[in-house]
Amino acid sequence: MQNKRKTLLGLFFSALFLVLIFYNVDINELIQTFRQFKVNNLGAIVAMFAFSLLIRACRWMYLLKSDKRFSLYQLTSTWVIGNLMNAFLPARAGDIWRSYEVGANSRESKMKIFGSVMLERILDGVSVCAILYFCILMYANLSWIRHMADLSALLFGGSLVSVYLIVKFDKINQICDCLIELAGKFPEKVKGAAVGFVKKLSHQVTLFVDGFEVLKSNYYTVQGIVMSLAVWFLECIITYWVIKSFGLHCPISAAMFVICFVALGSMIPSSSIFIGPYQYAYILALGIYFVPKSEALAVAFVHQSILMCSLVVFSAVFALINLAVSFIPRNSVQVEGAKENSAREALAGNYKEF
Repeated sequence: MQNKRKTLLGLFFSALFLVLIFYNVDINELIQTFRQFKVNNLGAIVAMFAFSLLIRACRWMYLLKSDKRFSLYQLTSTWVIGNLMNAFLPARAGDIWRSYEVGANSRESKMKIFGSVMLERILDGVSVCAILYFCILMYANLSWIRHMADLSALLFGGSLVSVYLIVKFDKINQICDCLIELAGKFPEKVKGAAVGFVKKLSHQVTLFVDGFEVLKSNYYTVQGIVMSLAVWFLECIITYWVIKSFGLHCPISAAMFVICFVALGSMIPSSSIFIGPYQYAYILALGIYFVPKSEALAVAFVHQSILMCSLVVFSAVFALINLAVSFIPRNSVQVEGAKENSAREALAGNYKEF
């Protein structure tokens, strides 16, 4: 029932944005803009997008403190497929699937992996806010953009500071103990059930907060922040390349505004593949530079189509590889591994004799 409500809410917002998008749109100008796209740039755009996915997987590995149980291939594959699921399923179900998949394969707590995914999202928000403030200071200090940046900074910056303080001072156990003590003061009829429920909830919350333990390490925290900024800067370059492919003479700041508006707009409930908020964010961002609505809409549709088609292809390739690997008998893999270990031991022995 709850998923149905979220779906209906997403359809409502998508329909609302589509009305705003196509109101007073010049269809002839829209079609003409589509024809101006330089197909020769498509390969470079897809290559840069693939590289950005790899950087995101590397960042996730750093947020997991480079635990050897998590291979770069596994995290890249899971991230790509999960992100595709986010585009088509409600409530960012792909993030939940990512946590379950990696947790099951590594025998790690799924709630802990989910915590790392949430930290990843918080760092994304903080990075987008940093880019947006830079654009405001350097290019367009408009009040409505400043209000958007302030609200976003309050949300993501406040979340990052909160989880940092909880992890740094290790207060989660004290908070859980207080909740259990509070539940123990309930009436006798519900006291047992309340305490049992709070204990189970406290256990899950503790595991979830463990996913943020990387914040205890300055090295991995800095690496995560730097890679987050690198990812979003690369997204700006990709967007700038797409805009230039239409022959539009816009500065790099236009692409930066587009990325910020699209990223923040993705938090608005919508139908599959974020139809509606994505295009409206593009129109708002390029409207700052007086790009006609029809041209901005054409660029938005092409950009989103390239990313989604690429994501589908990459996900299909990873899924086929994973399927093929699943058919390889584990015994043969173990035998090969044992042979490799024996060879290494023999080589080490020869080296010692030498």
